[in-house]
Amino acid sequence: MNRLHSLISFLITILLVHLTSQPASAQITDSTAISDVVIEAPLTENASVSYNSNRVYDIAYSNGDTYVVGTYEDKRLKKYGLACYWKNGQLFPLKDENGIMVSSSVMAIALFNGEVYMVGVQKNNQETYHYTLWKNGTWQKTVPINLPESEDSFYIDDIADIAVNNNDVYILANYYNKAYCWKNGQLVHLDVLVNKEDDDEREYTKGLALLVDKDDVYIAGSVGSYSTKAVYWKNGKYFVLPLPAPVKSEYGAVKVSGFTSGICMVNGGIVISGWYARDGKEVACYWKDGKLIELSPWYAKANTTAISAQGNDIYIAGFMRSYSPDNKAMACYWKNGQLVPVFETDSVNSSGAVFDAFPAVIDIFPTANNQVITYLSDKFYSYYNSYNRYNGEVFTAADNRLKKLDLNTPNENDFAISQTQDVEVSPEGDVYVLGYEKPARSEIEKPVFWKNGKKQELSIPKNSSQAKAFNIGIEKDKWLILGYHNDTTKTKNKNYYCYWHNGEYHEFDSLFTAVGSKIVDGNVYVIGYKQVYNTKVREWLYQGVYYVNDKEYKLSIPKNLGYHIGTPTTISVMNGKIYIAGTVVTYDKSWEKIITQHAVLWTDDVCTLIPPANPKYKYYPMQINTDGGKPEVIGTYYHYYTDKNNKYQYIAGHYAWQPGSAIKATPIPAPTAEGLKYALREEYS
Repeated sequence: MNRLHSLISFLITILLVHLTSQPASAQITDSTAISDVVIEAPLTENASVSYNSNRVYDIAYSNGDTYVVGTYEDKRLKKYGLACYWKNGQLFPLKDENGIMVSSSVMAIALFNGEVYMVGVQKNNQETYHYTLWKNGTWQKTVPINLPESEDSFYIDDIADIAVNNNDVYILANYYNKAYCWKNGQLVHLDVLVNKEDDDEREYTKGLALLVDKDDVYIAGSVGSYSTKAVYWKNGKYFVLPLPAPVKSEYGAVKVSGFTSGICMVNGGIVISGWYARDGKEVACYWKDGKLIELSPWYAKANTTAISAQGNDIYIAGFMRSYSPDNKAMACYWKNGQLVPVFETDSVNSSGAVFDAFPAVIDIFPTANNQVITYLSDKFYSYYNSYNRYNGEVFTAADNRLKKLDLNTPNENDFAISQTQDVEVSPEGDVYVLGYEKPARSEIEKPVFWKNGKKQELSIPKNSSQAKAFNIGIEKDKWLILGYHNDTTKTKNKNYYCYWHNGEYHEFDSLFTAVGSKIVDGNVYVIGYKQVYNTKVREWLYQGVYYVNDKEYKLSIPKNLGYHIGTPTTISVMNGKIYIAGTVVTYDKSWEKIITQHAVLWTDDVCTLIPPANPKYKYYPMQINTDGGKPEVIGTYYHYYTDKNNKYQYIAGHYAWQPGSAIKATPIPAPTAEGLKYALREEYS
């Protein structure tokens, strides 16, 4: 009989929070500052979206719905980095073409004509990367990541963006400090700098944002490392965006570095958000019609993170921090160049040290009814690493308070768990499936079985902390189920074996361990072993026993042959005779090492050794077949040894034996012997 395993799928629905923008303000002031960040409605420990376990990579918003993509940790399944998305806080695991949950970094999301597109990166068994595309939560395709040159040690930085136009899907990503773009899996050529004076830096390209308008593909990014240039590509050709002139000092000219963060289309022209760094200052800006427009004053540090448009209005998200004496940090956005504070706090701690990270508006979505939806990071470091801009958590803000976006993740206590252990089909064709369930938010496991899909619970003592059933037998309309339970009122952490006969509960004493059972002509047969203390050797030994309708019988051991312990493994009843197969073993004087081990057959308590094909092998009876009118013991064997190279070698196989005949052994090919050594001991079929 095969063991089946299943888990009940899960869905938990939680609230979505949103933000209404605050009034515009021209500068950072003390009047709106608060000394401490107030976090409302924190998530539970098991549902937290933390940097180490769960990650948020991208957000999309449309018609009141918030979509978040990333990865989550399922503590119930003990799996990490599982691909998922959240819609209005409700978790939806993403699966592969076989319906199996996958480990993948889902890094970008795009909405197009009411459809939701998501892309993630996976590493397959060949240690090569490929990206996976989902549409509306359903797997679409998995495409190898093809690069123009082979790099054995390349690694993934991030998928920066995804865009959809009609039936074409564009993906922007960065590998080894190079930007790449694919259209439907085919690599799109991107030019690089060819100016000789920039030859040392021309290989460093980074793509940050993607825009597709009709047949034109725009990419906002940067080139260079030490002196970075803000650029964009149109259909593969790059264009350098203008920056202020370098600052002259006594040591020479100080270069200006430019960065981009987003791109959108306004009235047929592209608008690119970004910032530039010069002489230790960072200034938020954007480029419209190829012209640089500054957003922040020179005395404040400011970055932009995203850009969006509604009609002719341009919205740019970011943060700004003032220098001494204000020492204020602000998550904000700019509407048509006008500053709009969203959240403000101090930028230094009590000792005067400047914080490394600040709150920032990371994504912004203006709506047609003049509402502005913003999402924040409470600890924003730099947009240089776009794939980690949320640091695992997402916030909204109102009345200068941060509120964590409620993204639920699986809590092992929130789910009912169902697992199957055994299956049996009656002569009448009824299917019995045996297992157990653990109700949601309960620590008690309860045995159940299903007859033709209809569940029936098994009664257990009131003080049981858990109970499981593992073996079922059927005879016409009668059934016998073998299991155990843990009673909290008795010996701690001790299982008490029991059985249910047509719903009636029977329990064995604490020293008995059940192994198998049978129901024949209405009689209940249970086999197992008991712990018996041997005063001569001062050790606990195992005594094989069996029960017939709760009456105990001991299995004899051929002590004249030197055997010490006998344990049964399977039972069958035919024509009133009881056949029990098992093993007998002999220990050394220390009672720590097995000297000999043989398979045996008890016939009405008379023990007969099963002659081994090779005395060095260990034999395990698994089943007694009585279909031919004569008992036939079927089982497995294995043997391992050290070869001349000091490596373990395994021999495994299965055998059949009838009383009065020689054993028939069939070896299993060596490549699978090691794995089957354990599998065949578990169950023979």
